[in-house]
Amino acid sequence: MARKEDSPLAEGLLRAAVAFTESLRRAGLAVDLSRAIQFVRALGTVDCSNEEEFYWAARLTLCSRRKDLAIFDETFREFWKQPPSLPEEEKAPEETLAQDVQETPIPATEEMVVVESELAAEGDEGEEMPVGAYHYSPQEVLREKDFSTYTPEEFEMAQRLMATMRLDTPMRRGRRLTRARRGLLAFGATMRRSFRTRGEPVRWVFQAAKPKPRRIVFLCDISGSMSSYSRALLLFLHAAVRSRRGVEAFCFGTRLTRVSKELSFGGVEEALRRAAAAVVDWSGGTRLGDCLKTFCDRWGQWGIARGAIVIIMSDGWDTGDTRLLAEQMARLKRLSQRLIWVNPNKGSPGYEPLTLGMSTALPYVDDFLAGHNLASLEALAAVVREVFDRRAFAPLTTAA
Repeated sequence: MARKEDSPLAEGLLRAAVAFTESLRRAGLAVDLSRAIQFVRALGTVDCSNEEEFYWAARLTLCSRRKDLAIFDETFREFWKQPPSLPEEEKAPEETLAQDVQETPIPATEEMVVVESELAAEGDEGEEMPVGAYHYSPQEVLREKDFSTYTPEEFEMAQRLMATMRLDTPMRRGRRLTRARRGLLAFGATMRRSFRTRGEPVRWVFQAAKPKPRRIVFLCDISGSMSSYSRALLLFLHAAVRSRRGVEAFCFGTRLTRVSKELSFGGVEEALRRAAAAVVDWSGGTRLGDCLKTFCDRWGQWGIARGAIVIIMSDGWDTGDTRLLAEQMARLKRLSQRLIWVNPNKGSPGYEPLTLGMSTALPYVDDFLAGHNLASLEALAAVVREVFDRRAFAPLTTAA
């Protein structure tokens, strides 16, 4: 299994590791700052979603004596979970175990600084962190893991997590009117009510526009350059289409295909199979300008794109005419309420939007987000939720 040297840990997992070392100290193990740092460094070089690797990373860095193994396993079971069963032949003697975890000079890293500050703060305050305050969770690790490195089992877990996401949308002003405390004077209702007071309009009746959910439109790139992320993004689109009404989904490569009906089926595998059957240019090239022109011509001017939140999921690679792309992006910008671009490559360290298609489209984008893991998709849902239209709740007034 490939290792990522010194990969940064999630903040929650880092704090849990610090709390675990404190629980071992209270149980009687000699866990000093150096061993705590080795533990954090070890977590950065193993797959923390693998329970067995996580257990051994903790045991080999925090245990130095054979008589401490029983205390360590009991504390590990109470704080995290039941450790994996160990064959008798794999249990090393005290000398071998001590040699495996011998202390070596370690260069300072950001994780060390955080751990040292956490331990120092706890030592100064004299407060103990409660045992069991943190729990090991593969879901937490999975949130920060790149979709391109997922295993089939992790895709299944991610699908269940995506199904729990709520895609709350902002409201827009509807055409229908409803009773309100202020707004336009409802003349007919006011006159009918005046019959109760002998024709005198003592109580006026007002009406205002009824807010309704704003439509959301997804345009997902399924070209060859997006093959590492297409399945994960389609899982998210399936969850979004199933979560509420008014969500439309399209796939594009060299041509545009509407897949809202296919993704509306309840079974994930069946929905993805139907979507794959509907798309004829899967894992091909990308012609962004032509696909956006098709979308604006057929569904834009008088269709679902007007006043909608449009989300384009693409890495920005384009083999078409960039002038056409610029024209259609400007057109889509005018039609939509909010134009969001999700690029999985943006989650990579040091990424810059230097591709010709991405640099051409970026000036017309309201929000430029990453889409390489679950955490970035949660951030996308938060951006969509925070889009606020003041006109949707502004009261209507009668013209003077």
